[in-house]
Amino acid sequence: MENYYKTSLEHIFDELLAIDFLINAEVIRLKVSKQNDSFLYGLYLTETDIEELLNQNSLNDLWYSRKIFSNPEYDKLKDAYFNKIDEIEKKAANSLKKNINLNLFNLASFFDLSRKESMIITLCLAHQMDSRYISLYSYLQNDVTKKNPTIELLIDLVCESYEEKVNLRRIFSPQSPLFRFKLLEFVKDINNNPDKPLLQREVKLNHRIAGFILDTKLIDDDLTKISRFYHPEKGLEDISVSGSVLENINNFINYYRNETDFLKRKNVFALYGKYGMGKEDIAAAICKEIGVPILLIDIRAMLNSGLAFDEAIDLSIRESNIMPTALYFTNCEVLINPEDDRSYMLHYFISALDAFSWLTFIEADTAPGFHGKFHQSKYFELELVLPEYEERKKIWEINLDGINFDSNIDLKEISGKFLLNSGQIKEAVHTASTIALWREPSNPLILKEDLINACHIHSSQRLKDLAVRIKTRYKWNDIILPANVLQSLRDVVSMVKYRHIVYDEWGFDKKLSLGKGICALFYGEPGTGKTMASDIIANELNMELYKIDISTIVSKYIGETEKNLNKIFDEAQLSNAVLFFDEADALFGKRTEVKDSHDRYSNIEVSYLLQKIDEYTGVVIMATNYYKNIDEAFERRIHFILNFPAPDENSRLNIWKHIFPDNAPVNDIDFDILARKIKINGGNIKNIALSSAFYAAENGSNITMDHIVKACRKEYEKIGLLWDEKLLN
Repeated sequence: MENYYKTSLEHIFDELLAIDFLINAEVIRLKVSKQNDSFLYGLYLTETDIEELLNQNSLNDLWYSRKIFSNPEYDKLKDAYFNKIDEIEKKAANSLKKNINLNLFNLASFFDLSRKESMIITLCLAHQMDSRYISLYSYLQNDVTKKNPTIELLIDLVCESYEEKVNLRRIFSPQSPLFRFKLLEFVKDINNNPDKPLLQREVKLNHRIAGFILDTKLIDDDLTKISRFYHPEKGLEDISVSGSVLENINNFINYYRNETDFLKRKNVFALYGKYGMGKEDIAAAICKEIGVPILLIDIRAMLNSGLAFDEAIDLSIRESNIMPTALYFTNCEVLINPEDDRSYMLHYFISALDAFSWLTFIEADTAPGFHGKFHQSKYFELELVLPEYEERKKIWEINLDGINFDSNIDLKEISGKFLLNSGQIKEAVHTASTIALWREPSNPLILKEDLINACHIHSSQRLKDLAVRIKTRYKWNDIILPANVLQSLRDVVSMVKYRHIVYDEWGFDKKLSLGKGICALFYGEPGTGKTMASDIIANELNMELYKIDISTIVSKYIGETEKNLNKIFDEAQLSNAVLFFDEADALFGKRTEVKDSHDRYSNIEVSYLLQKIDEYTGVVIMATNYYKNIDEAFERRIHFILNFPAPDENSRLNIWKHIFPDNAPVNDIDFDILARKIKINGGNIKNIALSSAFYAAENGSNITMDHIVKACRKEYEKIGLLWDEKLLN
């Protein structure tokens, strides 16, 4: 006979055989002691029973009598039981040396269960595997109504002395692994008696644990609403991290591969960084290489699930051990930086992981700072940042290798403009390929606009919750400005287009720690083209334009303005967008002499904004009607300060000539007199042209000077000017 178990089920059958010896021995003992009324045993207590109970002088008498009880058949069964246990231990050890998985043995190992605790698990498992144990347990408990084993029966079966029985009570406490992790559960009392003595309480094996022992791979029902279980598909070749970090990850993976019992190595990884940095991809790559799945737990969903927090954490850890699977916790910010006091939850979270979890990943936006709080586990913090320009370019080249794309696509420009991680780049290429296939199935060719659209799709989309996206439509020939201003606007575009050359290829990036973004200030009267110029810049750069509503940022509550600014700049960095602050003086105004607390906190807000502009590597455009109100400290951080003057007569003439679309039915409009007499800005001219078109459409006629005059009168009234009826005569 081979001295090891080939399967987990073989081991379970041997464990059941061992408890059969134990149960049979106990049945014989009861038969001998109750031989006069054995046919009624379990139905009622006889007078002899009562006398025996009354004649016992101490609690230990019964156990002493059990110890000295002797019967040939009983002794034979007890010897068979102990011999079987020895055999099981030896065969299990040999099986583990051969890397044969034994679920029952693993369960004991995961939760550090004693041999007696394992026996209790087996006794409860038997009850679920074979209905004959229901009758046996009822008989042994002298009560046919008890279908499940009581704590007293379980202790009686596995203990050899009263001292053992007293000591073993501790394993039935709520803090013990058997009940903390719901390996066992108390059977609900049909009479709902909360004061029932502990020894008389019936217990059963948790259905999930029974499923695990019998090799059923399903996670606990209570966790399905707050978790996602999956086998990672992305390996190390699919992630992008710096060389030193990748080397450390490889070392860690080898460290696990070389350990036969890797579940004994307890490690916690805190992966932090901005949204979209590929934190989950890093964990997935590690787990794929180790060969374990991931159980992803959403902390925010957990708090709203109705489950008690400590129970949900313990169930997660239980699943992690018995599957086995790595744990990956998302939305940990609600514990790390809560808006209310959740310190007790954070403490339980850390202590539970430290004591029982073998591989855990904690996802956060900022460094959790848990150093020194984990004592049994190794704790690592890994900051994830976007790959550098050269690395991004290499990732683009790898993912586009073998794919048909337009030779005019400049990957240097794409890599410099769009700050995407490796996963986003891979997804962008896939999306661009899909767009090309939809356009031309027979010969899908990725065009530049396909790739740019895909980059926008896979950039962070959360900025739209904080700002208003403006759909860009204007081009250079749509705006009328002085030549020097137009040239400066073109310089803004060029600086963005070629910054990858200056910063990355020529090495200026290493010379500058801050101020790598592009900041422009547009000032001038309303309607002089500041918003249109921002639209043109974003359109020329194939970037999205987001207008920031100042009223949603500035808050009367201390610290809220800074928090709002931080969210906007963080999301803008990942959205690859142009930020447009209109009426910026309301936010970027001059710092004042501190006369009260309001002044002090206002100055803090301005200083914080200066810091964020310094750190931001994207494009920021600020527009104001009152340049003199801008704090001088901003001027040092602004690359372009452009004055948008009120248009002169020649500029107004060009605006009038270009403001009407080619399809608009214009008839006998004297643009010269309009440019000479109507001294207003381009924005007002646009309003007049549009209003006149609606007047003409209402009359069913072409757009004439009469419609223009009517629209001029309306616009003058709106902006508070007096209209002279003789002005255009």
